[in-house]
Amino acid sequence: MRNIEFRREIQARLSRLKQKILSPRVIARKEILDWQKKLQFALGLFLPRGWRATLLRLSAAAAVLIFLFAALPFYERGRQAQKQILGAATSGFDFLEGRQAAAALESFQEARDLVAGAAGSMEPLLTIFPQGRDLEHALAAGTHAAGALRLLEPAAGELQALRPSLGDQSFYLFLKDGFAPLADARELLARARAELAEINPNSIPAGMRQNFLDGGRKLSAAEEGVSSLLAFREAMLRLFGGRDKTYLLIFQNNSEARPTGGFPGTYGLLSFRNGAARIDRIESIYVLDGQLKRQIAPPFPMRRQLTQSFGIRDSNWFADFPESSRKMLGFLEEEASVAADGVIAFTPDVFERLLTVTGPIAMPEYGEILTAENFRAVTQERTSVLYDRALNQPKKFLADFTPRLLEKLAALPEAQDAQLLDALIQSVAEKHILMFSLDNDIQNFISQSGAGGEMRRTDGDYLAVIHANLGGGKTDAGITQRVEKRVAIDAGGQALATVRITRTHNSPAETLLAKNLDFMRVFVPEGSRLVSAEGFDIPEAPVKSPAGEIDPDVAAWEAGIVEGPSGSYIGR
Repeated sequence: MRNIEFRREIQARLSRLKQKILSPRVIARKEILDWQKKLQFALGLFLPRGWRATLLRLSAAAAVLIFLFAALPFYERGRQAQKQILGAATSGFDFLEGRQAAAALESFQEARDLVAGAAGSMEPLLTIFPQGRDLEHALAAGTHAAGALRLLEPAAGELQALRPSLGDQSFYLFLKDGFAPLADARELLARARAELAEINPNSIPAGMRQNFLDGGRKLSAAEEGVSSLLAFREAMLRLFGGRDKTYLLIFQNNSEARPTGGFPGTYGLLSFRNGAARIDRIESIYVLDGQLKRQIAPPFPMRRQLTQSFGIRDSNWFADFPESSRKMLGFLEEEASVAADGVIAFTPDVFERLLTVTGPIAMPEYGEILTAENFRAVTQERTSVLYDRALNQPKKFLADFTPRLLEKLAALPEAQDAQLLDALIQSVAEKHILMFSLDNDIQNFISQSGAGGEMRRTDGDYLAVIHANLGGGKTDAGITQRVEKRVAIDAGGQALATVRITRTHNSPAETLLAKNLDFMRVFVPEGSRLVSAEGFDIPEAPVKSPAGEIDPDVAAWEAGIVEGPSGSYIGR
């Protein structure tokens, strides 16, 4: 019936079109037409100017109408099939969210089977209707995403089961060979994201629309995560593999404050050979400085009463950790003929947190059991007071403790992995672990991970308070500090910032150098002007003239420094 009605409609339109044509009799009186043209008029075959375009539009409209009428018997069946297909596809995305790759692939395959099963009636609709094309994009996206997850799951499982330890190449070999599927997985995720980007969200049923939108966001996050993991792999391969690598380990005692974390009283060397690591030595920093053949003048605040010679023990003077690290590496090469590739610095807080994970570690030859609660006090006493004076190796206690700690960490049950990871992440976030590499790619990765310790450039506001203990023993362990900042904006738009720093001395345990002698730096935006300063003690000792050579980095730091109010200094 619908086809008959359609044909009647076409005939009616053609009849109306003929009525608009000029009567052949009128035209014939003007002798414009020959007999052949008159015959064409009589038969209704002569059409006005533009008839071809009109007929093409009419024919195209008729073809679409005829197709739609022919498809109507299958429409209801198509709607039901579409619901089934979308339901299966949605289940696939749900399985993806739960990281069930096999179940997701099964759901997407079911959806594709439903499409294939409706080939006789549905596929024409899928090629004509926007919803059909969107559905194809959704199914392709789901299949690519599930394939990526299928590649990622084994790699994640292997990484989780891996328990690397010093002297073990397993971690390096896994990085070298076990990440091969990641590049393929990232490509599949990129394809999946591109397929979802082609979908018009309005063509997805309302009840399922959010799943597809969430799927796009999750795919983007997954692709970014895999990219980060690949970048991590490259950085770690540079760190562990390739040519031999050596890193300077610096144990910064934050009970004696220095700009990058604490006084570096102990150092070590960590070497990598084809992915296997070993600690070559752990000893006093003074062993290195004892090999320095020349006298170098230290920064002027140290010349009051702390020291008249500069060395690796004071080289973390610069608040920017990369700058201090370069100075440490320079002294290491000069004093020990070791050309290291980077620096890894720790404070005692790291070991305290690791001991909360491992539990107590016995040191029977010393009659000690180290815990998170006593680590700082016992280590300080054993490395500064209770050591063999004849052997004269005050840091041997730390050298004996470190491999035992690493062995316990490698033997931790899997249930404690999250606890260990939290301890390390917190240590990096609070700058108790800092790293530096001369390799620019590795350094970029370190900076992005938050372990770089660099002074960041900014166009906005900025405040950093940096301390250097210049002869106050280990008193900083008992110093509490409060920093208050208030900003007032005047009618002209000028900002007046008031910073109040309150430090309270609560360190009765330090008896040898009980007075906290502190050089404090306050960093604010460049171009700021110091209006006033008060509350500082005037230094008791004057700055002594530099003795020996002038270090170029120290000279650059001192350049432009001028005296300010109340004994303060102003510089860049």
